[in-house]
Amino acid sequence: MLQRDADGAGFARHFRIPFTLTAMLLFLAAVSQPAHSQNYSVIYNFTDKGSDGASPYGGLILDQSGNLYGTTYDGGTYGSGNIYKLAPSGSSWTYSTLYSLKGIPDGSGPAFGSLAMRDNRVLFGTTEGGGDFGTAFAVCACPGSEIVVHKFGVGTDGAQPIGGVVLDPAGNFYGTTSLGGIYGNGTIFEEKRSGRGWTESVIYNFTGGNDGTNPPAGVTLDAHGNLFGTTSLGGA
Repeated sequence: MLQRDADGAGFARHFRIPFTLTAMLLFLAAVSQPAHSQNYSVIYNFTDKGSDGASPYGGLILDQSGNLYGTTYDGGTYGSGNIYKLAPSGSSWTYSTLYSLKGIPDGSGPAFGSLAMRDNRVLFGTTEGGGDFGTAFAVCACPGSEIVVHKFGVGTDGAQPIGGVVLDPAGNFYGTTSLGGIYGNGTIFEEKRSGRGWTESVIYNFTGGNDGTNPPAGVTLDAHGNLFGTTSLGGA
């Protein structure tokens, strides 16, 4: 028989032990559930033949229909890389080249960044070379159409944009150049819609001091319009 203390503490102590054991058992049951099984499969092998690409350094993005989009650094019709689409088709995937870069006119070597998509139909990205010293481009998600938004490497606008880009709600996009700018240490740039065209502006020049130098990747945009990123060198 439980002897109840004047303040009920005896009952509380007696009740706490089975309650604690029950909580522990529930916790162990939760964490011991088998993990969701993971399956790995190759959905496409790049061949570097014909209009197919090679060296897909950048990551992939998804549209609302589950199609994947990415870039290859090499290959394509002209050997300067391409922009491609992988569409789910039953239990497999169908590959198509959306655009093969030509090199000097429109860019070459879309490097390590992912594309950005607007309105489920326009893809934006950058190339390491071509143009003058890299380009920012827009490609229709339907094959065959590309616009050079900006050619880098003239003046202090930056050079070698090897990271990806990010879009804001107004359709402007932002990225980095790993070289160039006023101090030669790279920049953060904005490509802003201007009528039927685009206007490029450098919104930050890395000095090579405590602020860093040579940003290799793109930037991340928060809901307040702040940009976050990294540099490969420099700093304190």
